[in-house]
Amino acid sequence: MRKFSIESFYVKNVLWILFCLGVAFVCYALMTAATNLALQKNETRAAWSVADIRRLQNEYSVKHGGKYASTFDELIREVNLDEDFRGRFPVVSGYIFSMGLSLPDDRGKQSYVITATPLEPEGKDQTGRVHFYTDSTLGTIRATRENRPATAEDPTI
Repeated sequence: MRKFSIESFYVKNVLWILFCLGVAFVCYALMTAATNLALQKNETRAAWSVADIRRLQNEYSVKHGGKYASTFDELIREVNLDEDFRGRFPVVSGYIFSMGLSLPDDRGKQSYVITATPLEPEGKDQTGRVHFYTDSTLGTIRATRENRPATAEDPTI
């Protein structure tokens, strides 16, 4: 019969603890990577959606004598915006989308603003980290990682 020393008992326990810590670290790293991937997917879809809505507003404007659609529902009916954008403030892929339209100026010209803001910008249920903005005067999308709505002054993506 083999005798076990107290030292071998401690060595085995220390090795077992190190193994468990290693497994926990790998699980944490995989969960973090999966979360980051989900956030990146939401952010990418939001950016593409803002670009698509901007393109569809321009298409709508050509069809309607320079006027822009005042609602997402108009864009759905008139220029085939995705049905996911029904309603006043649609939530798509963890982002709240909004669209505003100005009154016509002296020459009858309107402008629009489109934003996409994460539904949950922080915490364990975070749906996105980036806030997006575009308007009818910009040829680009602006974005910020600060926890606030993006504006025309934010960097271009």
